[in-house]
Amino acid sequence: MQNPADYESKWQQEWESQGAFRSSVSSKPKFYLVFAYPTVSGTLHVGHARSYTIPDIIARYKRVRGYNVFFPLGFHATGVDCSKIYEECRTDPAKGAKKYGLEESAARGFGSPLDVDKYLEKRMITAFKRLGLSIDASTATSTIDPHYNKFIQWQYRRLNGLGYLKQGDYVLPYCNECQQVISIDAAQAEIAEGAEAEVKEYEILKFKDERGVVFPIATLRPETVFGVTNLWVNPGAKYVEASVDKEMWIISEHAVEKLRNLGKKVEIKRTLNGEDLEGEEIASPATGAKVLIIPATFVDASEATGVVMSVPAHDPYDYKHYKEATGADDSTIPFVVDMQLKGIPSAVILAKHNGDAEAAVKELYKMEYRGTIRKDVPVIGGLPTAKAKDAIIAHLAPKGLTDKIYEFTVKEVKDRFGHPVIIKSIGGQWFVNYADPKWKALAKECVEQMQTFPAEYKKELPGIIDWLRGRPLVRKRGLGTEFPFAKGWIIEALSDSTIYMAFYVVAKAVNAGKLKVDQIDDAFFDYIYLGNGDSGKLKCGKAVADEVKKEFEYFYPLDVNFGGKEHKTVHFPFFIFHHAAIFDRKFWPKGVFVNWHLIVEGEKMSKSKGNVIFWDDAIGKYGSDAIRFYVAHGTNQWNDFDWKNSEMERYVAHLEGIRRMLDDAIAEKGNGSAINKWAEAMFAKRQVAIEEELDRSEIRNAGSLAFFEIRNDLQWMRSRGGTPSRELLGKWMKMLGVFVPHLAEEYWHKLGNKTLVSAEPWPAAASYDESIIKSEDEVRTLVNDLNNLMRIMKEKKTKLFIYSMPNETQYLKDSSEFIRQRFGFDSVAVASVADKDKHDPMKKASKAKPGKPAIYLE
Repeated sequence: MQNPADYESKWQQEWESQGAFRSSVSSKPKFYLVFAYPTVSGTLHVGHARSYTIPDIIARYKRVRGYNVFFPLGFHATGVDCSKIYEECRTDPAKGAKKYGLEESAARGFGSPLDVDKYLEKRMITAFKRLGLSIDASTATSTIDPHYNKFIQWQYRRLNGLGYLKQGDYVLPYCNECQQVISIDAAQAEIAEGAEAEVKEYEILKFKDERGVVFPIATLRPETVFGVTNLWVNPGAKYVEASVDKEMWIISEHAVEKLRNLGKKVEIKRTLNGEDLEGEEIASPATGAKVLIIPATFVDASEATGVVMSVPAHDPYDYKHYKEATGADDSTIPFVVDMQLKGIPSAVILAKHNGDAEAAVKELYKMEYRGTIRKDVPVIGGLPTAKAKDAIIAHLAPKGLTDKIYEFTVKEVKDRFGHPVIIKSIGGQWFVNYADPKWKALAKECVEQMQTFPAEYKKELPGIIDWLRGRPLVRKRGLGTEFPFAKGWIIEALSDSTIYMAFYVVAKAVNAGKLKVDQIDDAFFDYIYLGNGDSGKLKCGKAVADEVKKEFEYFYPLDVNFGGKEHKTVHFPFFIFHHAAIFDRKFWPKGVFVNWHLIVEGEKMSKSKGNVIFWDDAIGKYGSDAIRFYVAHGTNQWNDFDWKNSEMERYVAHLEGIRRMLDDAIAEKGNGSAINKWAEAMFAKRQVAIEEELDRSEIRNAGSLAFFEIRNDLQWMRSRGGTPSRELLGKWMKMLGVFVPHLAEEYWHKLGNKTLVSAEPWPAAASYDESIIKSEDEVRTLVNDLNNLMRIMKEKKTKLFIYSMPNETQYLKDSSEFIRQRFGFDSVAVASVADKDKHDPMKKASKAKPGKPAIYLE
């Protein structure tokens, strides 16, 4: 049998030579889609293959359905990963090449991170073509191209003019080694360790001793301060008495540097052990009541300030330790949140969970968030718990009794270079102000007219928009666009990838030589995107600008933006915000498609684990179509995909079976028998179902129908003595071309066609006779019943009697010889249940139903 590699590269070259996927303005309806342009961070792997195959299937489907599809290509060159690859390859070229899937000769020749970037971009274009992606490579652009930089600067001058950029002091993840703000968004992949980290904001409440020395407790629930019974410190930890902005504080040693990172002036006056603080009386900032310091080894002195308030009524852990340390009766424990429980909340919920504090905490915190503060509690009494936190801080802050400190949700966070990431207060930082209420309203309006895949994501977006606040805009490290309002800063990676979809028409003109980089300025962008400005001031001339403008207005708005699920809370909302701010409503995006992730053999792919399956290696081993088939069909696209080599091998075998069947069918001559008419009717019915699934972007369901169901139908047809016509096989190739385009092209031409199946229209809808399908279904059901029956029968039977409804009898009689030969009966008799002379010694005819005949064996 022919090796797929023999024809896959042939058709890739043919598509390239014919410009099969290039797009330009036409009279056809357009369909514009993009996938999140890949970060230039190494050789592509099979996770990328899944992310890009799904949109390619939709692109190919829309194209054959008559749409002028625009499916452009670009690259996200942040420079961070390229710098890391460059350093590792410079240190050990062979090791670096193996780790990142590079050619060793290239690894030895890199002279800078920019060399790495350009090398990888070329490799990616080749890889995209090897997988059969129907992209328009004439648009290829990168975020470090000078014309792209001009586009990004134009965008931020526009946003600044609209009042959406702010400058101020902000608390951010930061690398001291690099002197660089670090993004901990999963979408940016700047974190090597602690990638799941988030920043926790603790409120500091200032308890004080009789000298006025502050014991700054850090809490996420300041409203429970009215339920404090004591403070906890770790007796074995080191604490210090220090001047913090000229106020004396008792804090753990670990807290000193954290506070300094937040811009506070901290001077250590003396060091002491936690046990030295036992028994001191400390006054509450909320009530003035004094509570004791009790030692507790469970206190993590490295977290926040190392001083913790104990609220036994509302923290099951505090409850257990407080009872153990003091033996206090429940009646002496104050509680703050009223949830109509009979007893102390922690005690009640702990009892429910048989003392399991972890389970109790989860349930109790959820309950309390929906609860109400007791009416007799000062200041916040009667408020919903959700509002009480802000109310108590608003009450205490003007008195100088509060502050803040920050921690990551995981203990250790490191950037891609292995440097520790801290939380630092950065002065004069530029931000995109997603907190602006008018901008939020615009973004929500944009969401209302969008479609999302899956549909549930649309319901999540308004909440995400409400949650977003300020976004750090600039950084020092990496490659990218220089920030137009501050020298030495570049725009961070997610902020330079919000409206790039609008830029591809410009990149296309530059790549074609129609537009020069030095002809591009703000006036040009205002003209083509906003319809503003004096065309006489255009450096490129009106004709060129009008051509680009016409293409933009034809293809925009974007129909679907594809991206990974890590983009749900960052890229996709930013994409919506920026479109809503800059473009006219008629150009607002129409859809978002969320891709899920791919793991390998149950584990996350990781270069450090050595379990990365590179795209090129997989194609060399399994073939492009088999990979496309597997990643598109192996699981529903709304789930993470677990790549298993054994499953991949099965999909290779599936395609081998289809090729073998096609070779046999092409060698035979079709006939016009009744079973062929059934096959044509069945195909027409399947086609309707496939179209419905693809129109809903249910790729796996459509694949099951197009591959397996039609294959099974044709196998059944051939078992019944039929042979599929070349016309029917040609229709099937048009369908399979959406999923496995190389195989479809090869067999389309083996059928005698000269055109590209990728350019052929989808099969025209055909009417079909449902009665033929029902009649043959009856035969298939009968065969299945007989298979089951013959497996359990101990004695061989030679005669079969079939009893059917009167209107079904003739079709079964016409099929009786097929049934006789299939099972080796001496005779098969078919009778209507209405036939009075039928042979029916066991009265089986009474069991016959419409569509399901009864049988008797002798």
